[in-house]
Amino acid sequence: MNFLEQFRARVQLKTISKLNTPSKNETLLFSVVRNEEKMIPFFLKYYFSKGLDRAFIVVNNSTDGTKNYLLSQKNVTVFESNAKFGKNKERWLNYLLNEYGAGHWCVVADADEFLYYPNCNKLGIKEICNYLENEGANTLHSILLDFYSKKPLSETKYKVGKNPIEFCNYFDPKSHHSRNVNMGSGVVPKKAFFGGVRERIFEIENLCLSKVPLFKFNKEMRLLDGHHFIKNGKLSKMQGVVMHFKFFDNFYQKAEEESKREEHWENAKEYKKYLEKLGKDGLIEFFCKKSVKFTGKKQLEKLRLLKNPRDFIKKEKK
Repeated sequence: MNFLEQFRARVQLKTISKLNTPSKNETLLFSVVRNEEKMIPFFLKYYFSKGLDRAFIVVNNSTDGTKNYLLSQKNVTVFESNAKFGKNKERWLNYLLNEYGAGHWCVVADADEFLYYPNCNKLGIKEICNYLENEGANTLHSILLDFYSKKPLSETKYKVGKNPIEFCNYFDPKSHHSRNVNMGSGVVPKKAFFGGVRERIFEIENLCLSKVPLFKFNKEMRLLDGHHFIKNGKLSKMQGVVMHFKFFDNFYQKAEEESKREEHWENAKEYKKYLEKLGKDGLIEFFCKKSVKFTGKKQLEKLRLLKNPRDFIKKEKK
């Protein structure tokens, strides 16, 4: 048994589909999912429409149709593990990146996360990767931005295959803050985002909103703390937004289940906080006087959530 086989056995991953080995210059998507049959169709549609070539996805203890749907998709290699989520998510992603991602531009995202970058509606991810390479960077730092509905949570329903922004199109423009962090030598970002709507509504402190969803992977790199940080990344001047869609009418059910499983951050401390505030009727409202409706990239640039470097703006205009 070679090193990678030993590592695979240790991280308890089993390949359950045809293996799609990436070709040179392909861009790749990596994800770990559980019970995401509603969101996964649009998730794949979104990233493939942006120019990603193939996906490597771990299905972890799903009890719905997520696995069967993924197995029916082209250019998707499916792995399965029944091990506990916890720290394994980070191990699974780092293993897959080391085995398949070296030398490739890679996106890492959860099924409810959608990378939004400058001129996202016109440019593919490969064009952003070309800019980053020419800049001498290999990592895009992004802020996780939670979106929610103007309606109470219990009335916010998602339709399979649709863009979630159709149902949750409001966000908090200025509820986040940034501070210096020390995750170790060579780890970026050095200054990370915290706070957001979940701190406002659920009083969850120290919830990191920084993400490194896009990077050109090499074997000196390693994702840390989920994919909030990365070791040996060189950040671009550009900054993206990870649009996050968590708050639909099934959220109470999910919070209750994850609280019992205790496999997320600090024994599901986050999900237990959700339950404290939610109430079974799900009538909690996220919308407030400071909420703003999403209108597009110019709005995000004006709020300094999306950062579009001047040299990239000039390139866009040519």
